[in-house]
Amino acid sequence: IAINDVYDLANLPRLQTFLTKLDTKPSAVILAGDFLSPSTLSSIDGGRGMVATLRATGVSHVSLGNHEQDIRLDQLHHRLSELSKSA
Repeated sequence: IAINDVYDLANLPRLQTFLTKLDTKPSAVILAGDFLSPSTLSSIDGGRGMVATLRATGVSHVSLGNHEQDIRLDQLHHRLSELSKSA
């Protein structure tokens, strides 16, 4: 499963519902860019809320998009580290 450009946390519960209704668990759930920004929440918390929600939703892989440069590099490193931790 691949998604991209998640700017609003409100969209992720629908993804989680979809994933739970699948007969077979996907081998990967990929968010292909723009996973931290330009989310309004991420502009306030540096992506903490988005990372927590992505992990809870079951996103297994992300790639960097052009909007990930909107947050400070040290914050991006922290968020990537948090994403790579096992749930």
